[in-house]
This record gives sequence, C-alpha cells and structure tokens, in this order.
Amino acid sequence: MMSLHQGIGRNGAIALAIFLRSCLFEPRIGLGALRKATREFLDRGSTAESFEILRPLVSRRARELAEKEYETGCDLGYHLYALGQEDYPEELLDLEEPPPTFWTWGKLRLGHAVGIVGSRRCSTEGEKFARALGFNLSRDGATVVSGLARGIDSAAHIGSVLALSQRDESMGQATVAVLGSGLNNLYPPENRALAEEIVEAGGCLFSEYQLHQVPHPALFPDRNRVISALARSLVVVEAGERSGSLITARLAVELGREVFAVPGSVRASECRGSNELLRLGGRILLSPEESAEILPLSFQQKRRNAKRSEKPTSSEQAHFNLDIAKNEEEKNIFQKMLFFCEESEQTVDSLSEELKLSPETVLGFLGRLELSGALVNGHEGGYRTLLPRSVLEREFAKNR
Repeated sequence: MMSLHQGIGRNGAIALAIFLRSCLFEPRIGLGALRKATREFLDRGSTAESFEILRPLVSRRARELAEKEYETGCDLGYHLYALGQEDYPEELLDLEEPPPTFWTWGKLRLGHAVGIVGSRRCSTEGEKFARALGFNLSRDGATVVSGLARGIDSAAHIGSVLALSQRDESMGQATVAVLGSGLNNLYPPENRALAEEIVEAGGCLFSEYQLHQVPHPALFPDRNRVISALARSLVVVEAGERSGSLITARLAVELGREVFAVPGSVRASECRGSNELLRLGGRILLSPEESAEILPLSFQQKRRNAKRSEKPTSSEQAHFNLDIAKNEEEKNIFQKMLFFCEESEQTVDSLSEELKLSPETVLGFLGRLELSGALVNGHEGGYRTLLPRSVLEREFAKNR
C-alpha cells in the first residue's frame, strides 16, 4: 500500500485522519458511507481523492468536533491512526471494510498476535486456562489480543501482563485490548486498573469510536472483527451457543486465520459453542502448556532453548504473585479480602461493609489483587480467589 506520507506529507496525512474523524461526527454520513469510501480508497491504490465525495457533506460543526477530539486525544497521550499512514497495521487491510481511523492508548507495536476470546460468564477452570495461556503466549514472545470484557478476555490480558518480566520485548508488545467503546469510556468500569496496567506494560488499548462513545451491544461485532484481523490465530476458551466469540471465530476463518478451541463439558452451557467449533473442524487445545503449537516454528525453537536455562517453577508460582502490599496495613487488608473471597464470592459492597472501607478504596484494592493473579471477577460482578487457604496463609507468612 502506498503511504500517504509519500504523496501528501505528514501534515496532509494528519489532516486526512482528522477529516475521517469528522465523518464520524457528521449524522448525514454515518459509518456505512464512510466504509464504502474506505473500500474505494483501497481499490484506487490509497489516494485521498477517494474521500472527496464526502467532503461537501461534512458540516463545520463536525469538523470542529473532530479537531477538538484530536487535541484532546493528543493531550491525553493517545495515538491516532488512519488508512494510508505508514504505521497503519497491514493485518487490518485483510478486512473487507477496515477501520478508516482509530485511536490507541499506548503505541501499537503488534508482534505475532494470537487472539484469546470466550464467555464473560465463564467457569473458574476456563478463567484459569485463559490466564495461563495468556501468560505462556506472552512469555514466548506473542502479542495477546482480546476485548477487555469480563471473564475470559480479562483473564487473558492479566496472564499476558504477568509474563512481562519473562518476555523478549523486541518481539512486539505483550497484549492489545480492542474496545467496543471509546477510550474515555472504558467498559467494564472495574477493568480500569487492568487497562492502565496493560498500557504501563507496553501494551495498548484500541478503539475506532469517538473518545466518549458509550458501550453498546451493536458495537461489539465491530470489535470482534478487529480482533479476528489483528490475530494470526484465534483461541476460543469457552463460548455459549450465541456467544460473540463465535462471531469472532467465523470472521477469523473467513480471513484465513487458524482457529483453536478448548473442549469443555457437554453439559456446560458455556462450552456448547466452543465444543461445536471442534465438531466443525477447529483445532483442539487441551492445555495452556500446548501454547507452542499455536506459534510458528521459530517461536517453538526459542522456547526450547529458553527452557534449558530455566529453573523449574510450578504453575502456581508462575501465575500468582501476592507480594504487592506497600506496607503492613495494606498486607492485612489484602489478607482479609482474600480470606473472605476464599470462603465465598464477595461484592464490592460486601467487602466494604466487612472491612469498614469506602467502596472506592475497596475497588482499588480489588483491582491490584486481580492484576496480581490472586482474584478473579465472578459472573455477577463478585470476586473470588483461585488460591486455597493453605497457599494464601503460606504466601503471607513468608513475607512477615
């Protein structure tokens, strides 16, 4: 693809990016017309004239809103990408209608990407599988792509972030979260701490919507198509019969990506869709330790070489880190939280009442514990720990 930088220069490319954003603010254009122009843009060899038909329809108000959004995004440290720019990801061009423009929080440095998707209402075992798989893939140099949703998505991102200390950063970033909302309206809100951790770990958040776009179910299929395009292969950990993950899998197959699925109980509703994928010919993935089978041979050889110099560690040691308390007071709070969550699933309100802390303070502590790998977010927004009490007691005792 010819770069617009070669034809109209960097300032012209930025102007085109802002113009494309103004189309999103113009009610008379809409996403359908913009995507049609995008297809023509690609078919004509990436020349800016393809969008000229839209220019008379863009009002002064829409242009002002787009310029204001650009200033706001830049002030917040976001990055704006548009078709034709040198750093626009080639993987997205496989789509019939690629995003004309999109924002990221954190620079997009895509390596060999693997998508991990699945149900928001997943099982504990599914969540543990996704976390371990995200850890293994990221450790071995892949970029984990998912959607920041509750359940499987969050677990995959968390596993990837936890692997940062064992990762070769030259192979691209650890994880990319594709949103079904604007960057300034993260969803679900309890994943704010996870989103910040992703960016701090060198990953990024991706959104093709206006910065303040609220989440809406109609936007999630668009998010799924981006995940399917960015990823070279896709793993479905758990998916119900009508799960959006099946849409992602179908799109991935249409784009020529390899699709894997994790088998589950035939009686579990959250596994019916993923089991159906296997019946239709998806590749089976039985364990997170089989992650090397998803990656190219060069990654597998590198992993074998690394294993020779590694000290053996248990899965428990690899994926959980409880040494996160800044002082003795925080350590006591963390211990109480985890013991409560080991006995039964807890909500923010129940923990706030038990600990005599504000919900805001509790939510902050919960976010840090979730990122450490000690907690997972349950089906109804509650929290539970995957660690048995004996492990919790041992971890806290050795740090006293």
